[in-house]
Amino acid sequence: MKIIYRLGGATYDVIRYCSPDTKAKYINLAYSLLLSTVLAAIGGYDIAQQFTKEMAICIIVSILWGTAVFSFDYFLINGGTAGKFFQYIRVPVGMANVTITIIALFVLLNQSTIDTSINLDNANKVKICDGTYLRAKEARYTQVNDKKLNIDDYHQKNCIPEALNGHPGIEYNKKNALCITTNAEIATEKAILDNAEKNYYSVYQTERNSKVDSRSDDFFAKAKLLPGILSSNMLTLLLAACMFVFLGYIELQSILMKLSLNPDDEYHVNLRTYNANRRSLLNTLMGDVVNAEKNKILLDKRINDEETTKNIFEADMNAVTEKALRELEVKRKIEILRNKGYDATADDLEKEFKDYLKSSLSSQGNESEIFKISQSMVQQVEEIKKLSLGKDMAENIFNWIVNNIEYDTEHSKEHYRTARETYNEKRGVCGELSVLYMVFLRSVNIDCGFCEITKNNLGKEVEHACIIINSNDGKKHLSDIAYKSFVIEHLEYREITDNELKSKYENWNQ
Repeated sequence: MKIIYRLGGATYDVIRYCSPDTKAKYINLAYSLLLSTVLAAIGGYDIAQQFTKEMAICIIVSILWGTAVFSFDYFLINGGTAGKFFQYIRVPVGMANVTITIIALFVLLNQSTIDTSINLDNANKVKICDGTYLRAKEARYTQVNDKKLNIDDYHQKNCIPEALNGHPGIEYNKKNALCITTNAEIATEKAILDNAEKNYYSVYQTERNSKVDSRSDDFFAKAKLLPGILSSNMLTLLLAACMFVFLGYIELQSILMKLSLNPDDEYHVNLRTYNANRRSLLNTLMGDVVNAEKNKILLDKRINDEETTKNIFEADMNAVTEKALRELEVKRKIEILRNKGYDATADDLEKEFKDYLKSSLSSQGNESEIFKISQSMVQQVEEIKKLSLGKDMAENIFNWIVNNIEYDTEHSKEHYRTARETYNEKRGVCGELSVLYMVFLRSVNIDCGFCEITKNNLGKEVEHACIIINSNDGKKHLSDIAYKSFVIEHLEYREITDNELKSKYENWNQ
């Protein structure tokens, strides 16, 4: 029933709560639509059958014509806001559908009578064509035939009597010479006429064959003969009128019912209430979905932050543990050497270990904060290093940063991140990305420096930053994380030292 109500232009969730009268109205509207479609399909099939006997083609035409009428009616019924023009234009369209269907049906029912009438008409046309040609041919040969009759008459009256005298002589030869000359002229003229007649005859044969071969599958020719056939039989005419009235009523019923629908009737009042409640429910559901998605995003961010913090903590703890184990191992070796009596060797090892600790603390104290690298960053570089060969190490580091550190389009410019901050927050502007890139490269002994760009590769004046990589073979090239170009040719740039970069950071972060 849901489909039936939908065809009638009613929503099932609304109509099922309406009164039986309202339900019956929309059910009748749906059935009227279906009947109109069936009529259209029958008419399409009948028309197609007048042109071809292929059933597949007839079925296709039937479906197409039925679909066209169904779509038009369905739009009128379910369109809702269709203008008056589209509502009232359906009346002549419906009458046309009924008329075409009835004409096609009666043409099909009177096929034998129509074929006989067309064949008789073709026979009359052939007879007229034959008579026209023969009369024209006779007219074209009239002069030669008259001349032939005249010379034959002359020969009978003048030459034959001379020959019957029993002694044809000079007088006979004179009279017979005229006959011979005239017959020769007649033969020449007839040969010329016969040659010209070939063209007339060819035209005649073409016209005659077209009338003989004329088939009775012209629907419009058959429809033209239909009034005469119906008027000759009052019973058939009455049947046609009854069918027109009956089918016309079915066709127009859907239109009349659609026009009679009141926007303030029971169904439409319930529909407006249903839509209002539905919009309110949808707004509530959408709000819940948005809040749930927002909470999910916040939860994912929190989990990621906690995971990052945990990884950093574990990496730092691993580094401390490794350092402590190294110190414990050295002290254990010194103790073993002293127990074995190798005091000199133990003293050298102890002195060397103290110098190492002193230089390590000194280097950590002198290293600029912006270039400090955490243990988790070292482990990340090691992971990249495992997947790289010597020649593509720099490019693999470049690709990892491009894919994992995003450009910060909402940078406050109140604080410029160090390499560790950029790595931990997974975002940064061009200068911050370049510093992180430098730290990663230098951790694997790739020489590089910081560059300020004043005119980019497109010739545009910019305030930008990238790095310059110095290869072992003496070559160098710019590499730009923000532009996502491992090798790029900016037009104007300046390489600055680490100390100058450190001073700039201090100025930026005051």
